[in-house]
Amino acid sequence: MEVEVADPSGASEGTPGVVRGIVLFDGKPPVRPPILPVTSTGGCSHGEEAPLAEQVIVTDGKLENVVLSLRGLPGDWTPPPPPEEPLLIDQVRCLYVPHVSAVQVGRRVVAGNSDGIGHNVHVSATRTAGMNKTIGPGTRVAIPVPVAESYRLSCDTHPWMGAYLIAFDHPLFAVTGSDGAFRIEGVPRGTYRLDSWHERYDKLRSDEFTVGPGGEVEVTVTYKR
Repeated sequence: MEVEVADPSGASEGTPGVVRGIVLFDGKPPVRPPILPVTSTGGCSHGEEAPLAEQVIVTDGKLENVVLSLRGLPGDWTPPPPPEEPLLIDQVRCLYVPHVSAVQVGRRVVAGNSDGIGHNVHVSATRTAGMNKTIGPGTRVAIPVPVAESYRLSCDTHPWMGAYLIAFDHPLFAVTGSDGAFRIEGVPRGTYRLDSWHERYDKLRSDEFTVGPGGEVEVTVTYKR
C-alpha cells in the first residue's frame, strides 16, 4: 500500500483526522458470469438479461466491495455509539442488496424482502450461532450481530443469493463503491495500520502511519490478480 500523510497546521489537539484513499485492481479483471437461474425464477423480475455475479466487480480499474478498517485504536479512546437508524440488507429481485456491508456492533441490523416471493435469511458466522429464518414478501427480520466478526448471508431457497456483513467494535471502517474510493472520518490521534478485506482476494495490511490532530492520511490499496 502507498501511504501519504498530510497534517494541516493549526488544528487543535482534539480535532479528529481522516483516512481516505482508493482501492485499485492491477491486472485483467475476471469475467463476471451471468446468474442464469434468476431469469427463470418467477418473482425475480430481471427479464431476459440475467444479472452478473458480484464476487469481483472492477470498474475502470477500481475494485468495489472492499472493506477497509483501522487497526491499533488508542486504548484510552471511547468509540462513539453506533447510529440509531438500523442497517438494512434487502432482498431485491432475488439478490442481496448491498452485496457487502459493514456495521458497528450495537447497531440494529435487519434483513428485508422487497420481492413478491418468499426467501429465507441464513446467517453463518464463526463465533456465534447465526440464524436461519423464513422471510415473506414485504417483511423484515432482525439479524443478530453480537460480536465483531464476518457474517455470511445466503438464501437456501435461491442458492445463488449471497452477501457479507463485516462487524467491528468501532466505527472506523468503510466499504468501497464502484469508484473504489473510501473515507474514514473521526479518527483520533494515534498510530495505525489499515486493513483491507475482499471476499475473493487475500487480506492486505499497510505499514504503520500516524494521524495527527486534524490530519489527513491518503492510502492507495492495490489488489493484484
